[in-house]
Amino acid sequence: MALEKEGGSWTKEKQKAYLKGYRIKNREKLNSLNRESRYRRKKPKKCRYCDNDFVSTISHFFYCSDTCRNASRKAQNKEFGKSPNRLAYLQVWNKSPKRLAYRKEYDSKRIKYKKCKYCHADFVTSKKLFYFCKEDCAIAYTKLYDQEYQKSPERKMWLKDYMSRPDVHERYMALSRGYRKTEHGRAKARYYGGTRRVRVLETVAGYTRKEFLDKIKATNGFCSGCNHPFSKDFRSKHELTLDHEPPVSKAPKGFVYTIDMISPLCRSCNSKKGNRGFSKV
Repeated sequence: MALEKEGGSWTKEKQKAYLKGYRIKNREKLNSLNRESRYRRKKPKKCRYCDNDFVSTISHFFYCSDTCRNASRKAQNKEFGKSPNRLAYLQVWNKSPKRLAYRKEYDSKRIKYKKCKYCHADFVTSKKLFYFCKEDCAIAYTKLYDQEYQKSPERKMWLKDYMSRPDVHERYMALSRGYRKTEHGRAKARYYGGTRRVRVLETVAGYTRKEFLDKIKATNGFCSGCNHPFSKDFRSKHELTLDHEPPVSKAPKGFVYTIDMISPLCRSCNSKKGNRGFSKV
């Protein structure tokens, strides 16, 4: 489109060349006018986020710095994400056909055929970090990996070096002493002490720790021999101990003790019984 002038018509190229030459000739004059206009437009304002006073020449600036602006936007987005309107919109959007079609198309591009690390079965997934066909396989694989890692020489060497540090050893012993003073800690210590003695004498403990703890709970904290409450101190007269029937010293090799063949007794009753049966005491 031609631009009219006294000497004829101007094209856009001629107009741009003229304005460029005018700016070069009158650069100092234009700069001084810009400075004056900026000075006139300076107005004191208050930041909407930190309430600090600042001066700006731009009318739509409401924050004193980019940090305040970004922090304010984050706070607004957080509040908007928790608002009822936003949650209602998401519920409708997630069930809409457009959203489902988009998700289906997106997943179809990411679908890969993989082999389960535990059962070696083939399965299809659209997730990059999925290595198991189902949750049971993942739990079983994790348990198996932990068992192998606990028996590995690298783990044993690391644990030996770690526990040899004085600060770690003192902290561990303090925690162990505190735990052994609790009711659950005392019962657990008695369980492992009894199973170790059974293992040393080449017999078998055919019960679990949970069954043993349940049997102790059934006593309500009282000895079944003398009806005296169990004491909380180790090596005391009425400390909780584990009694076997038949006695461990008289049991044949490979004998299996079930939960019905053991009974929680105080140290006094267990010592009086010795390696005799209840009928002979």
